[in-house]
Amino acid sequence: MIREIERLMDIVSKYRQAAAEYHDTRRQLEKQAVDGAIGSLQLKDSIKKLDTGMETRAKRDKEEYKAEYAKAIEAARKAISSPKFAADTGFRNVVETIKNSGGAFDTDPDVLRGMMSPYLEDYAARKILAATLDKFTALKSRYFNIHAANPLYALQSLAGREVLEFNNWASEGGRAFRGLLGQLQAVLDIAKGESSTMPSTSIVF
Repeated sequence: MIREIERLMDIVSKYRQAAAEYHDTRRQLEKQAVDGAIGSLQLKDSIKKLDTGMETRAKRDKEEYKAEYAKAIEAARKAISSPKFAADTGFRNVVETIKNSGGAFDTDPDVLRGMMSPYLEDYAARKILAATLDKFTALKSRYFNIHAANPLYALQSLAGREVLEFNNWASEGGRAFRGLLGQLQAVLDIAKGESSTMPSTSIVF
């Protein structure tokens, strides 16, 4: 799941770099025309070729993003439906130890943190640990920065967001849904258990 989300971010980042280079090149061509270095017909032809190339790139990247997004959704479903540590004796022992601690770890959180750390990469494990901490300890899951937000829901919330990102490359002022990369980063943080919230979406004009 994490690998697929990082792949989505890579696609968007490289597309944005290509879009920025497109606008830089277009500005340079327009400046050359103003300076008299190239004629109006050459400018028109060069911009047409530039537009065609960028349009092709945007369509290709959008399709690649959509395909990778589908893979990411499937990976998230699998991660949630197939808990990595469900049958792990060590994990079950940690949960039982917390339940039976009677608050013994409240004054020594580092010991508890060390016990939990091998299992925090897994969403299902984080969810169980967070619930156990919140019920049986005074420190609670928030103290340990353990977040149990559902990464699948976070990822599903981005469905269709690629349209504004990849369809508006020609307009430099408001050409892209500037929140997509930040949203993907938020999903990645949730998948890693480092956050539980998604930032608000926005379009920059």
